[in-house]
Amino acid sequence: MDARLLGLLLVLLAVTLEAGVQVSLKKTSVKGSTGKMWLTLGVICFTLNAVAWTFVLRLLDVSVAYPLGSLSFVMVAILSKFLLRENVTKKRWAGVCLILCGTAFVGLSGR
Repeated sequence: MDARLLGLLLVLLAVTLEAGVQVSLKKTSVKGSTGKMWLTLGVICFTLNAVAWTFVLRLLDVSVAYPLGSLSFVMVAILSKFLLRENVTKKRWAGVCLILCGTAFVGLSGR
């Protein structure tokens, strides 16, 4: 596996962990939730995300990695809809689609 492909896979891992952080913090703040468990999960995800992102930056140019990090907005929207039962409007989904298009251009661009 070449370094670029590994970097792209690690970006997906980091994005997923970042979304986990955001959902965990939201769950921590909700009244009546088991806050300690969600806070612990959030801290673990944050730590793993920092490690994954460090490896991403070793493998990819920051001008590629940073825009791909915006995929966390996509993942957060998806998790918010299904795990938090939040209402994600059509306009937000349109924004998610634009982010996906932008990251596809960046991710598929050559070196």
